[in-house]
Amino acid sequence: TGGVQRINAAIGTFPDNYTDFFLDWHYFVFQKDGATKQIWIDGKLFLQGQGTAPWPGDFFQAILGSDNLGGNSMLGLMDDFTVFENALSEAEIRLLASGFPPDQVPPPDLDTDEGGIPDLLELTVGLDPNDPADDTADTDGDGLTNLQEVVDHETDPFLADTDGDGA
Repeated sequence: TGGVQRINAAIGTFPDNYTDFFLDWHYFVFQKDGATKQIWIDGKLFLQGQGTAPWPGDFFQAILGSDNLGGNSMLGLMDDFTVFENALSEAEIRLLASGFPPDQVPPPDLDTDEGGIPDLLELTVGLDPNDPADDTADTDGDGLTNLQEVVDHETDPFLADTDGDGA
């Protein structure tokens, strides 16, 4: 829902919401990529919509946690705030949500060990970007290499039953 400039939804519609949700730390991403606007919570896409109004090109003030008169105060703390020049990929958002430092996120196509899985994806799924052997390994013993799981199928290389069917 929303209009030409915003999207919104009740937090109760977030699948990972729970009673004391706002008493815990969470990682939020608000981004716009072309006409697509997204809200991510803890590395998971919460809301996506289209908006026709562009971001202001010359804004000089960003108000976080309240309106410009000090009303509608946020009941919480903000411990980090980062502005990125471009929209982030799902892998970048997931890596940042895990606590990875923003200034150390590798470029999307960097493959330090030259094993076939980009560093960004290796870090996101828990592999070592400096170890080419883990790209060809079958960590979960399901018959697929980690490279096949991560790059071809976008599945978890540490979980043999990725589709949850018991097999």
